[in-house]
Amino acid sequence: MASAKRRRRPNGSGWVDQLPSGRWRARFNGPDGVMRAADQTFFTRLDAQAWLAQQQDRVRRGIWIPDSRDNRKLKTFESYANAWLEQRPLKPSTKWHYRKILDSKLIPAFGCEVMQSISPSQVRGWFSCLDKAHPTANAHAYGLLRTIMNTAIEDELIEANPCRIRGAGRAKVQHKAIPATLSELDLIVAAIPSRYKLMVLIAAWCGLRFGELVELRRSDIDTTNRTICVERGASLAFGEVVIGTPKTDAGRRVVAIPPHLIAAFDAHLSTQIGPERHALLFPARHGGTMAASTMTKVFKRACRKAGRPDLTLHMMRHTSATMIAATGCTLKDAMMRLGHATPSMALRYQHSLEGRDQAIAEALSEFAAAKAITLRAPSIHTQ
Repeated sequence: MASAKRRRRPNGSGWVDQLPSGRWRARFNGPDGVMRAADQTFFTRLDAQAWLAQQQDRVRRGIWIPDSRDNRKLKTFESYANAWLEQRPLKPSTKWHYRKILDSKLIPAFGCEVMQSISPSQVRGWFSCLDKAHPTANAHAYGLLRTIMNTAIEDELIEANPCRIRGAGRAKVQHKAIPATLSELDLIVAAIPSRYKLMVLIAAWCGLRFGELVELRRSDIDTTNRTICVERGASLAFGEVVIGTPKTDAGRRVVAIPPHLIAAFDAHLSTQIGPERHALLFPARHGGTMAASTMTKVFKRACRKAGRPDLTLHMMRHTSATMIAATGCTLKDAMMRLGHATPSMALRYQHSLEGRDQAIAEALSEFAAAKAITLRAPSIHTQ
């Protein structure tokens, strides 16, 4: 067996040396005179020296422990991350998403590493090698790694989070979403089969998510009081459709139906679904929950006819958010209608309407002519 290539770096009461693998080992001569190696090897010499400095600091503060080799300290990333995922109270779809990230990106890179050995330089090296063609997936992977490491700090397993890449958890928008105009929406609805028309109208005018739409039932619709009760949502987890609560706690809500849609609701309820109270508004052709791929195929065809092949059904939610903003409602009102849990998410879905800046300029001239400012409905950016 080849001996380690030693490069002594005197550091008070310890030194570091490089192993044949290229990693670095740190050894510390404790106050009891016993030489001890670190519980793990390190990716760089600087990381090994930092461990030595940490031991010396603990001696100075009187909190040094003679032997830290216990099972809790020797956990690998794979064992810790798997336990972390099992212990989290997550929705099935979220747990499935995290499981895929762990299996495809994190465990192959860090699985065999002892938690304390994962260094900032190692994380930077891993992140720099991710496929740049998938920025959103990369941001999700980095965000999950950072979250797991934050929990490890709370568990007193590590002392600092090695995830320190600024902005890595936020993916840059590759293609700016352009909501549908009202005329484009009319063309899409006209081109889509009758059994799907109301779904598009609800998505655009009421802002429901696809998972919420496919779980709507006759009993959730009150055309007398013009409301939709959103209580459930469908999602895909581990290859199966799971019915549960909406995506966020704020997703459970009652949404007012715009009066001009009532006729479309009445027509759909009388001709497209069964009479039972629990009958799905938008069932699959052979019963049960409609698959996202089914609606995607139909919707894409209608969008091409309308001259907007770039649109998706989810973009109707952006259209809804933009129209809500144009009403002059408060940010809180918009969040409640769309089921958003945070203001930042609500604002992310809003877009400036075409010609809106010209209207603002004209309103400013009205102020100048009147020599006074007329207060109007509050902006969407007010609370």
